Amino acid sequence: MDKGLQAVKGGGGALMREKIVASLSKQVVYIGDSSKLVDVLGKFPLPVEVSAFAMPAIKRDLEAFGAKTSLRMANGKPFVSDEGHWILDAGFGEIPDPDEMDIFLNMTPGVVCHGLFIEMIDRMLIARGGRIEELTPPNR
Repeated sequence: MDKGLQAVKGGGGALMREKIVASLSKQVVYIGDSSKLVDVLGKFPLPVEVSAFAMPAIKRDLEAFGAKTSLRMANGKPFVSDEGHWILDAGFGEIPDPDEMDIFLNMTPGVVCHGLFIEMIDRMLIARGGRIEELTPPNR
């Protein structure tokens, strides 16, 4: 999560469901400890939920865009998301322009969903030591 209330989610494989629930909610509040707060997104790989058929092409496109990708595995087989798709974990390092990445991924055929949560979070509650810090959107 960053101070602009953007986040990377989906490490557990429910990113599409999480994004649908967030889009249907009146208010989205995320809670985390201060270790989850970053200046620039990219500390963790970006999950990209993909059609199995399109995975090789999407992997190539992500790598051309600068990512180091790996197909998420479980018990020696591709991990299957809650919605029945595969997940590519794309390590970009820092993602200085999440909006550009969001557009790129949304325009890539075969990408079902991705873990960038842009302009979806209304408040973040961050535990820092013995206190709770509340973050709200800077310009929304």
